[in-house]
Amino acid sequence: ALFFSDKLLTITNEDPDEVLRFAELLYKRGEYHRAAHWIILKDLHLKSYSGRLLAARCCVSFLVFIYFFI
Repeated sequence: ALFFSDKLLTITNEDPDEVLRFAELLYKRGEYHRAAHWIILKDLHLKSYSGRLLAARCCVSFLVFIYFFI
C-alpha cells in the first residue's frame, strides 16, 4: 500500500490530501519521523486540523518509542 500511495503522490503532484494519506500510512508502519517530516514539509500542520493532529500523534509516538526502546 505504501508503494502505491507513493506513486499516487507523485502522479497528483503532491496533493495535500494524498500527502496526508501517505503520512498516515507511514504512521501506521511506525515511521513516525518520516510521517512528521512530510506533514511539516508541506505545511499541513498549519493548514488543516487533520494534519495538525497527525503531526502531534507522530511526535508523541516518536518520543515514546525513543524513551522505551533506546
